[in-house]
Amino acid sequence: MEQRLFSKNRILILLNTPSEILQPSIEYLSIIFLGFPFLVLYNFYSSMLRGIGDSKTPLYSIIISSIINIILDIVLIKVFNWGIKGAAIATVTAQIISCVYLINFINKNHSIFKILLKQNYIDKLLLLECLRLSLPRVIQSTIGTFGSLLLQNIMNSFGVYVVTAITTAYKIDTLTILPIINISIAISIFVGQNVGANQMERAKEGLKNGMIIILILSVIVTSFVVFAGWHFMKAFGVSDEVANIGQRFFYICAFFYPVFGLQNAYSSFLQGNKDVVYTSVGNIMMLALRIFLSYSLAKKLGSDVIAVSESSSWVLGVIIFYLRYKSNRWMIINSKYNSSNCACPKLSKHEG
Repeated sequence: MEQRLFSKNRILILLNTPSEILQPSIEYLSIIFLGFPFLVLYNFYSSMLRGIGDSKTPLYSIIISSIINIILDIVLIKVFNWGIKGAAIATVTAQIISCVYLINFINKNHSIFKILLKQNYIDKLLLLECLRLSLPRVIQSTIGTFGSLLLQNIMNSFGVYVVTAITTAYKIDTLTILPIINISIAISIFVGQNVGANQMERAKEGLKNGMIIILILSVIVTSFVVFAGWHFMKAFGVSDEVANIGQRFFYICAFFYPVFGLQNAYSSFLQGNKDVVYTSVGNIMMLALRIFLSYSLAKKLGSDVIAVSESSSWVLGVIIFYLRYKSNRWMIINSKYNSSNCACPKLSKHEG
């Protein structure tokens, strides 16, 4: 136990964690790590449901868990004064609830998704295909994790008030942009299904309609965080100074929410067409820009660099993915996948 705490201590010190919150941060990590298995299971089962066209159930699950998370944050932090410990417990509790909700739903409605570790159930060619599609995202996520640590290092260097403000702002931000993210996921699923049915024009029509919905949602979300963001910050029990920093973050980022939405829409369309290598590289480039701007402009912009770098990465992302969409090179990638899949056997009676 002491060795684990020592390891967390060293990592947090390397990230320039302010001394005032070093011990609470260690306590937070000790609790938050308990929720990782439930988070993995949630992502696993929600991906399977979206793959068969059921995007509503994962959406309901994450909406419920997000609301529970915020309510528990307010209750445990403001009412019971549990501080950072309360925030960690709220997050883990929400993760457990969302995971249990999905597992219970799948066991009742989709028994075919029950995991049975039997050798004759494994389709090796299908497994290789899954690895080919998922490996670029795994590499992207791994790089993204290290990149997040570098960005956290910059945020920590601005002191306790900024860390508290941006962390709280991100919680609100995550909830408000949830509809945009879920519409983007729906675009990816819709496109993938229509590409599989050789209905490319219908897939493109789905992208256009999805972008219209996203732009409408973006305007609503922008208005919400600009006019009500400060009050929601205060609901977490932060000081006026911290709330002002969070509101400034909203002012910068909120007006780029339409760009964020379009970037996600084009990226989702490309992913639905199995252009996963390009989208992964594009996301890594966006992260690289955030890191570069954060470190190069930190002294000049102060804590505003966090919002500026993130918004700039969205602009880069929409340019990268739009140009790829217009080039039609994703159609070549898709045709290669389809031709290679012609040799794949159909599902056996065990897998059907």
